Amino acid sequence: MNETPADRSNPIEDSERELVRAARNGDADAFGKLVVKYQRRIYGLVRRMTGDHGLADDLAQEAFIKAWRNIRKYRGRSAFYTWLYRIAMNTALTRLKQQKRLPYSGVESLENIPHPRPVPFLGRTPEGGADRLRRKELDRALEKALQGLSSRHRAVVEMHVIDEISHREIARALKVSEGTVRSRLHYARKQLKKRLNRYLPEG
Repeated sequence: MNETPADRSNPIEDSERELVRAARNGDADAFGKLVVKYQRRIYGLVRRMTGDHGLADDLAQEAFIKAWRNIRKYRGRSAFYTWLYRIAMNTALTRLKQQKRLPYSGVESLENIPHPRPVPFLGRTPEGGADRLRRKELDRALEKALQGLSSRHRAVVEMHVIDEISHREIARALKVSEGTVRSRLHYARKQLKKRLNRYLPEG
């Protein structure tokens, strides 16, 4: 969880920077505000990984506790959310391994996931007149298509599309090169388009 000195190419918003600085100095209220800001996204991450509401609640709380205990180790090289994301992801993976459950064993309905952005990633959006039933059909097809991806390809899709994390931040979180991240996203995009093409408008 150690971070090296701040990287100005990834600035943190001033308000968040102040909260992080205060939290690193022991201000629990400041950290509480960071929890409020990110708790929904962290819950969404671990819920997608586990498919279990109760377990996701426990893991999200555990991740925030770990972050609070290690907040002094955060130095700002990556965005605070990326640092927090990595803690939550590792916490979930550790628990899943202990329970001998495969990570990403199931993909929850996209309607229940915070910040879903599956269609823009494919390069096209449903027609304006598409009804809710057609959208639900697309969501189910996307769930199945995501399940068909390897965990490493599914992870970058979820981080970039659903959690809106940049290529650089994903690379740091997963400890791979940006080129590897782009390659995985490119492959995943091709596979998803192939499997979902009939649900999208032509063009």
